[in-house]
Amino acid sequence: MWVQYQGLSGAVYFVEEKKIAGGGEGSIHKIQSNYKQVAKIFKANNRNPEREEKLRLMVSYKLTDEQYQTLTWPQDVIYDKNGFVGYIMPKLNALDSITSIYNNGDNQYDLRYRVIAAINLCIAVQTVHEMGQVCGDLNPQNICVNLDSTGSEGFHITLVDTDSYHISAKGKTYRCEVGLADYIAPELQKKFGGGRTLKSIPLPTYTKETDLFALAVHIFTLLMNGCHPFACAQDINGSYQHTMGQMNKSFDKPSVVTPQPIDNIKNGFFPFYHKKDGITYPLYSPAFESLPYEIYTLFVRTFTEGYHEPEKRADTQEWIDALIHCMGTGTSNIVSCTKNKSHYFFRHNTCCPLCAMEERMMRYLNASSEVPPPPPKQQNRSEVNTTPSQKHNTVPPPVSPQTPPYVPPNPSQYPPQQNGTGSQILTVLKVILYMLIASGVSYVVSKLCIYFGIL
Repeated sequence: MWVQYQGLSGAVYFVEEKKIAGGGEGSIHKIQSNYKQVAKIFKANNRNPEREEKLRLMVSYKLTDEQYQTLTWPQDVIYDKNGFVGYIMPKLNALDSITSIYNNGDNQYDLRYRVIAAINLCIAVQTVHEMGQVCGDLNPQNICVNLDSTGSEGFHITLVDTDSYHISAKGKTYRCEVGLADYIAPELQKKFGGGRTLKSIPLPTYTKETDLFALAVHIFTLLMNGCHPFACAQDINGSYQHTMGQMNKSFDKPSVVTPQPIDNIKNGFFPFYHKKDGITYPLYSPAFESLPYEIYTLFVRTFTEGYHEPEKRADTQEWIDALIHCMGTGTSNIVSCTKNKSHYFFRHNTCCPLCAMEERMMRYLNASSEVPPPPPKQQNRSEVNTTPSQKHNTVPPPVSPQTPPYVPPNPSQYPPQQNGTGSQILTVLKVILYMLIASGVSYVVSKLCIYFGIL
């Protein structure tokens, strides 16, 4: 059965009553004889004047066909005989969440694809920023990717649920009222508490800088085997141990509690760069130094200097330039491993970071006396050069792929990491979780582990 709606543009849409997808606020429906667009129909209690006003403003932005493939941006507002009901948007072709790439147990989506996805994600966010607007809720479920690596649209990124975006115009702000804490910048998280939410805390809430924080979290997760940049683990005398609970602020007890990612975000503790006694990075992550120096310093800038001064975070163009430069022409700077052909890594590494990670996990699982190599000597963070890199107008010429020999990594070329204050120690968790990780734990399981302080 088809229902007739009138568009703000004057167009008439015959919308199928049966939904093809649903959510908390409304549902998605096919449009008769229209294969490029779909309709979002809001539930009756969500059809309010402010939402209509916001959508009418968004429709006033005229995007190119290419941009509409990057954003499911509203294209028309629709009405029935009783008034406002929803809007028309581009039909989504990229159906998989970006979490499908984060889950890399079988190494199906290796580093080559991940870098391309990261570049495309930057382009999508940049499209919003160039309109003078802010995404706000950049959680993984709002980022879709085309996983068909054989077609021209392979690893194309599309941002969805754009009607919830943080939109401002003519002195009025239409808030983004939702968000996932793992991707919310520290300056915004600090405003919560006492019953205050994104709906009630004073403006400003989401900004371009909070988008850049969430963007960097996603880029890091893509490049670091699905590991969140603020996830961490316990390290007791070189042995990984993991606990449940929140960060223990008291330093006079004989225990260390592994901080949750949200706590680390709020406190500005970036565990891949800052150091605390008894805290290290998760087993399933490659070493931070496995990233090219240019990428490494952008993360340091965004997560350390950006903690106190959000305007210092790397912007979308800096990420695009750096990722293209580090990828090389035709991914010439990404090479395959001689031991495991499904492993790919950046050429500057002297050994395969994924092999080193797997060996570290196996040593732990086998209860061997061997321990991971010690981290670089800690020095003053002020020695790190986090000055924004120059824009790259061209990419390096192609280089014939040649896999480096397998020798121990040498991270000494990277900036020294920052010492932090001491923490305490709590309990050991079961090895079975690491057996799951070794065999390819799903993104969902790994996220649950992170939330409960296991990883």
